[in-house]
Amino acid sequence: MEPGNDGAITEPGSAEELDALRAEIRENFPVEAILEELGSDKKPRNVVLGAALLLVGEIAPALLAAVESAATGAELSERESGIAFYGLHILGAARDTRAFPALMRILHLPQERLDHFLGDALTETIKRVVVGTFDGRAEELFAFIADTSIDEFSRLEILNAVAFLAFEGRIEMAEAKSFLMRFDEERLAPEQDMAWCGWETAIALLGFRDLIPRVEAAWRDGRTPPGYSDPKYFFADLKRAETEWSNAERFKADHHLGYIEDIADELSWVSYPDDENDEYYGDFEERGTIENDGQPHLNPFRHVGRNDPCPCGSGKKYKKCHGAAA
Repeated sequence: MEPGNDGAITEPGSAEELDALRAEIRENFPVEAILEELGSDKKPRNVVLGAALLLVGEIAPALLAAVESAATGAELSERESGIAFYGLHILGAARDTRAFPALMRILHLPQERLDHFLGDALTETIKRVVVGTFDGRAEELFAFIADTSIDEFSRLEILNAVAFLAFEGRIEMAEAKSFLMRFDEERLAPEQDMAWCGWETAIALLGFRDLIPRVEAAWRDGRTPPGYSDPKYFFADLKRAETEWSNAERFKADHHLGYIEDIADELSWVSYPDDENDEYYGDFEERGTIENDGQPHLNPFRHVGRNDPCPCGSGKKYKKCHGAAA
């Protein structure tokens, strides 16, 4: 795997070439220098993210230690927080299952602490980090989804991850189906909770046609949030599952599900308020609505529906305004 200027990873031709490449990368990007940049008050350069992934065998102990610290809920320094945040994504891209137990403890942190640490990763990337680090303990994911004290959008994303893991065979299909049936029978989410959207999406992606009556009942009794559930898309996903079962692109194209393939692209949404030419946060900084503390910040439009009015005050729908570039 070779990091280009944009941080993408490509495969070298042989093990010897890979070893030579690692030696060259190590010379230009020593482990300590990589950690220093991951923990700085600036967004890491794409080439550094690529180098971290290439040298993950050497950098993993430091990344795992930082992630473990985050999982305790302790107050982290700026450096520790940065290394833990990027470390989760690098370990997810490397498919290092050692990170899974700590990741699940992080996801159970109080919402305020979780928002501060992960920000938009909860809805942008965490499902692919879960997919990459999953260590086989499906019960951990099921318990998380059933815990209504946890943010509904987070539970939706983990339901989506369960669907992909079942498709991959890393969760037994029968086990996944049994949980989706129990989710309905025991009403494991309140009415109009976003987790119902994840539930119906999982049913469609896994082609469980016999569960259609349950989904239609949820539509009739108003369990799914208005504006977030569309039968047209549900049946389109179901049809693709039946006609293109082995095509993993159906998960990726419409639901951004799968493994982290390009670490720089995966984290392209991350923005720091003091980044140069950062138009995304500029207006909000001018209004004094976010503090410039050098950390990755929450997307001001997090949880805004695509058909909702844009919070910027333009009068346009979000999908026609700031959401157009999302």
